[in-house]
Amino acid sequence: MSILPQVSVIMPLNGHRHGIGRALDSLAAQSLRNWELLVVGDSAPRALPHDARIRRIGLPTAACVGQAINEAMERSRAPLLAYLPAGGIYYPDHLRDLADCLAASPAAVLAYAGLRERRGNSGLQLIQCMHRRTPWRMHAGTDDPGHWLWTRLRNGGAVEYSGSASCDWGGA
Repeated sequence: MSILPQVSVIMPLNGHRHGIGRALDSLAAQSLRNWELLVVGDSAPRALPHDARIRRIGLPTAACVGQAINEAMERSRAPLLAYLPAGGIYYPDHLRDLADCLAASPAAVLAYAGLRERRGNSGLQLIQCMHRRTPWRMHAGTDDPGHWLWTRLRNGGAVEYSGSASCDWGGA
């Protein structure tokens, strides 16, 4: 019998492959070890580290980030979902801090960490967030989670800040 992961980490790779190695290394170094990774998109590499927790989900060319995330959400097995875009880096306690934040606040549906380096957008970025499994999905034609997913989650329950910056773009 297989143990279900605590967190499903979604790596959308639509047209983006730069920094995948660093992102995977940062995930492998997490203090919370009970995760699964779903690498999804039109540019998901065929060769990934040999780890039973990692699954590749190919999509047709030109699939948008929303479509990739929705597909991964459908195939994920954990009660919590987090995101690790290519080029992103998790600090060692990122997943644990966010999972602990949600566990400490049962009314919360979304937890987020600080981001060391912002890239243009002032809203929450995928890499910062973890949320409980919900029926809500991103609009299939969007690359912006802010309007389609975060708004629905915020309207569905409390949002908690972990209290620390635990992720970065890694100079990507």
